[in-house]
Amino acid sequence: MPGGDLYNRMEEDGPFDAARARLYTAEIALALGHLHDHAELIYRDMKPDNVLIDAGGHAVLADFGLSKLAEQSNNTFCGTADYMAPEVVQSLPRDKSIDWWGLGVLLYEMLAGETPFAHDNHMFVQRNIIKKDIEYPDDMEADAASFIGGLLNREPAKRLGAGASGTADIKAAPFFAPVDFSAVEARQVVAQWVPPAGGVDNQNATDGEGDDLAGVPAIPFEADEELIEMTGDKEVTPDLFHGFSFVRGKQKSG
Repeated sequence: MPGGDLYNRMEEDGPFDAARARLYTAEIALALGHLHDHAELIYRDMKPDNVLIDAGGHAVLADFGLSKLAEQSNNTFCGTADYMAPEVVQSLPRDKSIDWWGLGVLLYEMLAGETPFAHDNHMFVQRNIIKKDIEYPDDMEADAASFIGGLLNREPAKRLGAGASGTADIKAAPFFAPVDFSAVEARQVVAQWVPPAGGVDNQNATDGEGDDLAGVPAIPFEADEELIEMTGDKEVTPDLFHGFSFVRGKQKSG
């Protein structure tokens, strides 16, 4: 994924215009829809760090470490503070609609440059999620604000996307009126930003002296002692990542 993650893109480029944010949001919505409707999974960890940009400039959802089968008991307090739905903050039962809440927070951030509940103190972030009225920038399109408002409904059952036809309801929102979802899914829509040849990391792989750091060896893999204590596993086996596009290999120092 040579474009890096969405967090760094927002850091580099600032708030996106509506067209750019709309395409990313449509692609993420399709990813969430696949998880909900076909894999029967709740994603549970929406944040810009987990959205990667491929060589064509398209958004790809990554990191399924907190994902969980929708049918399983699901009261765990988990996720990233600014993107948690109110029912997660309050440790109440939750369902797939927490992912749509997270998408609403992410879209707001793409357009406004910060999350709607931002605060330096995590306790205040949680308070804001539960109680704060959402303030929309004056230059935010009405359809975008309406869509975000539907996703950020504090009543999970009334949240946009919460129903049985959740993904279809998301795609039918006026905000997506200019979007051909078949073309989006087929990667036929030309992205506004495309990563440079070699990727953004290689482009910036220099230190203060201007020396090329591309040849610096990777840090050797070391076992996570806390993870070993939790799982009893002393080896990371390829089977653990079966079916994924990335398999962490073992590295040897020296």
